[in-house]
Amino acid sequence: MSVRWRIARAVAGGLAVFILLSFALPGPRPSLAYSQSPQPADPVRVFAAADLLQTHHIDAPNRTRLLVAALGGLRQVVVQAGVVATPLADLDATTEEAARTSFSARFNLALRLVQDKLPAAKLEDAAIVAMVTGLGDRVTTFFSAERQAEFLSGGYGGIGVFLRLVEGRVYIWAVFSGGPAAQAGIGEFDQVLAVDQRSVRGLTHQDVVDRIRGPEGSAVRLTIRRPGRANPLTVTVRRGRVSAPSVSHRMHPDGIGHIRLHTLGPGAGNAVDLSLKDLQRRGIRALVLDLRQNNFGGLREVDHVASSLLPQGIPLYVVRGRESATGRTSGTPKIPLSVPVVVLVDAGTMWVAEILAAAFSESNRARLVGMRTARQGGYVGSFGIPGGGGLLIKTSRVLTGKGALLEKNGVTPDVEVSLRAADLDGARDPQLARALQMARQGR
Repeated sequence: MSVRWRIARAVAGGLAVFILLSFALPGPRPSLAYSQSPQPADPVRVFAAADLLQTHHIDAPNRTRLLVAALGGLRQVVVQAGVVATPLADLDATTEEAARTSFSARFNLALRLVQDKLPAAKLEDAAIVAMVTGLGDRVTTFFSAERQAEFLSGGYGGIGVFLRLVEGRVYIWAVFSGGPAAQAGIGEFDQVLAVDQRSVRGLTHQDVVDRIRGPEGSAVRLTIRRPGRANPLTVTVRRGRVSAPSVSHRMHPDGIGHIRLHTLGPGAGNAVDLSLKDLQRRGIRALVLDLRQNNFGGLREVDHVASSLLPQGIPLYVVRGRESATGRTSGTPKIPLSVPVVVLVDAGTMWVAEILAAAFSESNRARLVGMRTARQGGYVGSFGIPGGGGLLIKTSRVLTGKGALLEKNGVTPDVEVSLRAADLDGARDPQLARALQMARQGR
């Protein structure tokens, strides 16, 4: 390893913080304003991110290959900025040092090509995203300095919805109670056609999220198609300070409680306990636990939720890799074990949510309905990047309590039910309908 790489590794390593039970990233640091200087820019954040990935990722990816992937991110940004021909030649990948030197040259050329359009920090972000994407690992995630600040502050400027992408179409999956979208009359099953008159066709989930988010107090216009209406309608929503809820709940007819566990982030376990308490007060006879689209969280909340619903002493997981851990349920369940439970899962159920789903299945406490989970079960460490932003890096792999590797297998439901765009267009949720039917029948 070259001296420069060793120095970068030492600096990045000193900033890395493994967080087993929390996901708070270090506070954002001032971004280096390369675009304001006539001197060549050194993309140190990209190099630091590459070093963090090589050092801490379970698969120890090669740094040179990471920089090759990062170059792809630069090329994409240059094209999006309107440069027709992209004169960013391939890297010299003969050695790590050569790859680093040639990447710096390509970075500075890209910066000149997009001058006055994008700052250097945005180019760095694009390069880091491309590195992470190239891993083929949906758990490892990059947070820009802006996203990091949102995370740490516990809120962001938005309208208060969860979106879902189904067959290339964007739907409102859930609406935050009392948020701007709810006040404007936005509802579940509404299909988002355009944001501020710009079509969302072909965009990724995150692209649409980024378009809808914005400064508090500013307005955003959504063109939506609502089930039962022949023509689209436009709804103007004034953005507010919103914080995504980890849990929501309601009572269906016949005493069927329904808890939607949106994330397993900090506080989710306590929120589930409060939901269970309210449902018991209202006479719960059976429970549907909805883990669909749950793609974030920590092991502490898995332990908490599982212990609230499963018998004591049930094995939950085994973590193997750069870290190790085991988990079992503890304490007394918050509802009687005689109360039937049905768990909803889909391909968006990933990471620690898969652990929770597997625990219900392996303990025979619940039957699972929906589609196979994401097969991305993993354990992460949280790391700050010098200059701003951070990474959640898969440092270990997770086995279920009975030893099944989630990354390869995921969790297969007992009853498979798909969810298609045509269902949402008709304001139907066949997965939930089947789960409610099974809950009423006592599974």
